[in-house]
Amino acid sequence: MLNTVRDILKPANNKVILDMTFGSGGHSLNLLKQAPEMRIIAADRDSLANSIALDCNNYMSNILPIKSKFSQLKYKLIANGVLPSSLDGVLIDCGVSSMQLDDAERGFSFIRDGPLNMSMDNPRKDKNEQIKGKKNASFVVNHLNEKTLSKIIRKYGEERHAKLIAKRIVENRLINSTLELADVISSAIPRGYGSRKELSIHPATRTFQAIRIYVNDELNELNSAIECAHLFLNEGCPCVAISFHSLEDRIVKRHFHSIDFNMKNNLSARQQMILSAGKAYTHSMKDIKNSVRKGWKPLSRKIFNPDMQEILANPRSRSAKLRAATKELL
Repeated sequence: MLNTVRDILKPANNKVILDMTFGSGGHSLNLLKQAPEMRIIAADRDSLANSIALDCNNYMSNILPIKSKFSQLKYKLIANGVLPSSLDGVLIDCGVSSMQLDDAERGFSFIRDGPLNMSMDNPRKDKNEQIKGKKNASFVVNHLNEKTLSKIIRKYGEERHAKLIAKRIVENRLINSTLELADVISSAIPRGYGSRKELSIHPATRTFQAIRIYVNDELNELNSAIECAHLFLNEGCPCVAISFHSLEDRIVKRHFHSIDFNMKNNLSARQQMILSAGKAYTHSMKDIKNSVRKGWKPLSRKIFNPDMQEILANPRSRSAKLRAATKELL
């Protein structure tokens, strides 16, 4: 969604843009085509992505590489002289990148054989245990008990067959590779069972997603990313977030539309007040203040989706959902 991101961030030579997920640099370099002197802060937790940013910095001095998880990024930004309320735009491209998926040795893909790793900031590939206190996929698959494994698959993969899959994984330990894990998962799911959408994807898709999210603590990290974006953006400047599944999009939506994270339903404070009207409920001053207290102003009520031309050029973009909002002072 290169053009949509560019149109929202509106690159200009006097701007400073934070790309929180630099990856191979696609979005940032596209912005620089329109504004070659614009400053890009190229952040990423991935070592390879950081090395690409460092290479870019060798011939483009307006690119500042920072290796960091979202949860640590605010400290790294301040250490590099970036002040709160100083940025003109932020981009967050969630989830796993094509660069990571295409490298079988990273262990993210269920169609390429590789070691069970899936760690975005831990390139070690040959260990079957936690490394320096960090989880990897092999530890999750081969050491967690069946009940915990089932909860992870259900919660982070939204997989209806989580119990069956967890049971089959435990029965087939020790599992050493991604293709071996994918085969075990596929054998646990009843054939021909599920919705048309479920039948159209690989049986291991949701379980691999769940393990990856758990290993990298992706949902908590995404929450930290949006909070960091709000801290460092100038008032009225945009944050663009691209998500690839409902768990990510739910977090982005709740931030951008000021929906209370404690609410079960995905409704804004205003919608909650409307629903409760006529039920003998009197809104307190606190309720009224909370209904108008917002940190973000969405640019659109609708989600931006890739067009057919982009999907044909990059089939992985078909599930992308883009939301954008500008910072408002609380």
